[in-house]
Amino acid sequence: MATRLTKTAWFGPRRYGWGWSPSSWQGWVVTIAFVVVSRVVLSLWPKRAAVAMVGLVAAFLGVVLVTGDPPGSRQGQPRVAAASRG
Repeated sequence: MATRLTKTAWFGPRRYGWGWSPSSWQGWVVTIAFVVVSRVVLSLWPKRAAVAMVGLVAAFLGVVLVTGDPPGSRQGQPRVAAASRG
């Protein structure tokens, strides 16, 4: 995984599951901007929305990768075993 480019992580591992969630105000700003720009693209350019969304998602994922901790790396916290179903 790539090294984080910021002193503090903008995105951290999710509480449940695998992935990221915003963990600082910068992460929240990036996430809200992504949602707003996505809505604008979908409403203004519906014929080109698929191509534009691929670019937006790639850009958002790139920001998350370079400013966040690795997904699922709950450092310093014990992992909880999944309950068996039976």
